[in-house]
Amino acid sequence: MKTPAFWRAIGILLLYIGIFGLIVVIQFPVHGDLRAVYGSLSLRGGVESVGGSLGSVVADLSGLRFEFSARRPLQAVAANGERRPGVPVARTDIPFGWRIAFDNGVSLSFSSSDETGARLSVEPSFKDQAVSVELAYALVRGTRMERGKGGIRLVTREGGYAIELPSDAIDEKRRTITLDAAGGRTRPFVVRLEREGAPAISPQVMAQAPMDPAAYRRAIDAFVAKTWTGLSTARFDEGAFAWKSPGGNAVFSEKALTAYVAEAFRRGAGPAALERMKPAKTKYVASLSYLSSPYLGGILPRTKAMEEAALAEVKRFEKAIQDKSPELFDRTSIALFLLDRAPYSLAQGAFQAIQSIDPAQLTVRQAVNALAASNDARDFMKAGENPFSRFEAAAERNLLPAIKRYNNGFFLQASSDGDCDLLLSVVAGRELIRFGTASGREVFVGVGQSLVTGVLALADANGFVPGNQDLTGKVPVSAYLPPEDLYPLVADNPYYPHEVPFYRELGPGVWAWTCSPSIQVSTEQSKIVFRTEFPPLAAHHLVLYGLKPFVNIQLYGINYRPDESFEIYDASGYFFNRASNSMFLKMRHKAKIEEIRLFY
Repeated sequence: MKTPAFWRAIGILLLYIGIFGLIVVIQFPVHGDLRAVYGSLSLRGGVESVGGSLGSVVADLSGLRFEFSARRPLQAVAANGERRPGVPVARTDIPFGWRIAFDNGVSLSFSSSDETGARLSVEPSFKDQAVSVELAYALVRGTRMERGKGGIRLVTREGGYAIELPSDAIDEKRRTITLDAAGGRTRPFVVRLEREGAPAISPQVMAQAPMDPAAYRRAIDAFVAKTWTGLSTARFDEGAFAWKSPGGNAVFSEKALTAYVAEAFRRGAGPAALERMKPAKTKYVASLSYLSSPYLGGILPRTKAMEEAALAEVKRFEKAIQDKSPELFDRTSIALFLLDRAPYSLAQGAFQAIQSIDPAQLTVRQAVNALAASNDARDFMKAGENPFSRFEAAAERNLLPAIKRYNNGFFLQASSDGDCDLLLSVVAGRELIRFGTASGREVFVGVGQSLVTGVLALADANGFVPGNQDLTGKVPVSAYLPPEDLYPLVADNPYYPHEVPFYRELGPGVWAWTCSPSIQVSTEQSKIVFRTEFPPLAAHHLVLYGLKPFVNIQLYGINYRPDESFEIYDASGYFFNRASNSMFLKMRHKAKIEEIRLFY
């Protein structure tokens, strides 16, 4: 064996390793322990020896690398053209990422949608007003940029990433990315892992900013005014006791009646509207359901149909749970149904089953329902308990790619033929607004508002909008969507009949069906007190489900006895069904707030 040659080879190898290490240290000086990875997103940085603040940060988004240091500062550009360089000074952990603060007042949030790195984003924010922020970048590990008809994309070892940003924001010669600011905040810069057949997210969608609250309210109020005009006068045929369609045909509609009465109560004219609608109780008795029962009564027999429908849904859910199928999300109001109307054992089974469902498997319609379930559960479950929270990812993964611009509006395309269901667009818009507001991600508020206002802008003088919007010019309008279908989604009217869960206060299965704008519950020793709100001298009906049998009940502070015929009297009364643990009440208000006291 030639020992000198062997040791010479070892020496050369060690020399190369040392040179390579020196290059790395020179290029990316890292001190301290700032090293973290989320899938294809990594972050590392150096700590200044004086003061312990950050001195440099290197963020890598699947080969798209950003370095910030005194040598390569972050540039913020003011409205007057002044450039304010900044170096990193502090780091804060955020879900699946980090927020880096710079000494020029800019913060950059680097985040991944989850550990897989399927979606990586950079979102700047500013303490001071600025018109843009400029980030210098480099491409490493063989990553390259390609321009095509669909915009710019990254080609990496993991696959292709779509860049959700206008192509003119990227200067490939200077190797910079410029993000425009509005109101002290920019839209996120996003790279999204391309999946086979996955549609790209329009940069116009990602650029949406929340509307001015007053402007958004005006858009809603304009639609509500049209709806009220149609329901109260222009569409209403007093003789036929029915509402006209765009074609002039007069047809009775329980939804129209309910929206009319609800809006009348909000306008302070509820009792007169109820008196006007009284003929429907005899003329269209077969067409009335639990929807209008809080106003018109008949609540005992009409809610029975709702309960029977719930039993049928339970059977369907049992099959979907067993199969761990995305069909669990085929219905609306999933969280409320599981925690209010279904056996709690079924709810627990559903909560376990949905953990095996990939949000990417959901159809657009199922994704809307899944996001709504997460929003609903957040309202009445404690933080960390929400079993639907993992489906918040559907907002980005499933819904944003399905939003398309057409003429001057944005619409949700749920099918591949270019046809958009406008009712679904409004539902999706409402849920995106709720999600964006709760999470502080303003882009979703803006996109949701654009979906809602895009549909409402199509309304005619009486509030009718097309039933669908075709993006290809080949699909005809199938029908008109009556305003009473959209009204409960956008009007935000607390007098409209609705479900109130008491999961947080009293546990699963306790809830109310009511038109009261506010029902509060409190528990005391051997007593439960419900406080209901309604205009004085007006009466409303409600059902309280899931109550344990009680010893005594007081209304107005007076003991009451049950009476199955309580609704025929022009006074308050109640009936308790022990078989279903449900209580049916007629409450005539002497004061704005009345108490229902149950003693155990």
